[in-house]
Amino acid sequence: MIPCVVPAYLRKPHGDFSLLYAVWLRDYWARTGDLTVVRDCLPAAEATLNSEAWTNSRSDLWDGDERARLFICWGVNNGIRLLAENGPVAILRIAAHRAAADHYETHGQPANAAQHRNRAETVRQLAVERLWLAGEGRFSPGTLGGHHFPHTSPHTDVLALAFGVLPPHLEPK
Repeated sequence: MIPCVVPAYLRKPHGDFSLLYAVWLRDYWARTGDLTVVRDCLPAAEATLNSEAWTNSRSDLWDGDERARLFICWGVNNGIRLLAENGPVAILRIAAHRAAADHYETHGQPANAAQHRNRAETVRQLAVERLWLAGEGRFSPGTLGGHHFPHTSPHTDVLALAFGVLPPHLEPK
C-alpha cells in the first residue's frame, strides 16, 4: 500500500490511491511501451488488491474504514470515507482489477487475466446492484447502517464514468 506521506512519520496507507497503482502502471506502459517496469511492479499492484487493509462488507464490496485510510472523499464529507460498501472504493477496485487483467494478458498469463476480469465484473455488478439509485440516476456513495448514505457525493459517479463502470443501458445519452 502507498503510505500517506513519504518520508515522514505518517506510515499508514492511502488505500484509494494504492488501488490506482495498477491503473498508473497500465498508463505508463501505454505511453512508454516499457513492459519491464510493469513486470517488476505487478506484484505490488497484486498485493494492494489482496491487502489486509480492506474490509469486506456483507455484500463483498469493500467498506471504508480507518485501516484503508481513504482520502478521496475527505473534501466533501468526511463521513463518506467511513461508509460500508464504499462507492469510490468499489469503482477504484474495478479499475485496478481491469488494469491488472491487462497486465497479465500482456505478459502471457491468460488465467490470471481472466481471474481479474471476472473479479472486476463481479464487483461492477455488486456496485450497480447495491449502490445504483435508479430513481435519482446516480450512485449512492455507500451505505450506513444498511441504508444508502443520505447525502450526495460526486465521487462515485465521476469515477464510474471515468472508468466505464455503468452498464450500457445506464450510460448517459
